[in-house]
Amino acid sequence: MALKRGRFGAFWLAPVIRIARRRGAWWRGRESLTRPDEPLDEKCPLDGNGLVKKHGRFGEFIGCSGYPKCKYTRPITMGIKCPKCNEGEFVKRGSMGKGGRGRFRVFYGCSRYPDCDFTTPFMPMAEPCPKCGAPFIVEKKTKIGTVRACLKEGCDWEKLAPEEKPAEKPAPTLTEEPAPVGVKG
Repeated sequence: MALKRGRFGAFWLAPVIRIARRRGAWWRGRESLTRPDEPLDEKCPLDGNGLVKKHGRFGEFIGCSGYPKCKYTRPITMGIKCPKCNEGEFVKRGSMGKGGRGRFRVFYGCSRYPDCDFTTPFMPMAEPCPKCGAPFIVEKKTKIGTVRACLKEGCDWEKLAPEEKPAEKPAPTLTEEPAPVGVKG
C-alpha cells in the first residue's frame, strides 16, 4: 500500500494500480501528513479542553484537542492589527482565482472577514513605517527585486529589502584518493 494525496485529502493506494508520480510532489504531500499536533497553552472557549496546532490540507490552523465532540477551530494570525477595523488581525489566506481554474494565489486579510473585508496581496511585516508611522509595512516582489513599502494612502515610502545570504554548504570530503589525471584505471 502507498500513502497518496488527492484533492480530497490523503488516501491509500494498492501497488498494483499505482501511477508513477514525480518525486517532488510525493514527498511534499507526505511531510505534512506525518506531522503530529503541537499542544498550545490555551483552553478551548467552548468545552475547556486544550488547543492544539493542527496541520490540515489547507495549511496550519488551531483546533480543539477533543475534536470529534468539539469542532472549534480558528486560523493562525500574524499578530498585526487590521488597519480598517482595528479589531481583527492579519491571516494568511489563499484563492484559486477565476472560479477555481487559475493558479493558487496567497493573500492576507482580516480575521473578522465577513464584518471587515480588508485584504492585500503583499505580505505584511510588523515594522512601523519610518516616514508616516503606519503600524506595519508590506513586502512586495517586483522586477527589480523585493521591496518594502508603506500601504497608507499618501505615503510613498519604499526601499529595497536586504538580500538574504544563502547558507554555505560544507565542502564534500573524499573517502578515496582520486585517480591521477590522464591515468586510466
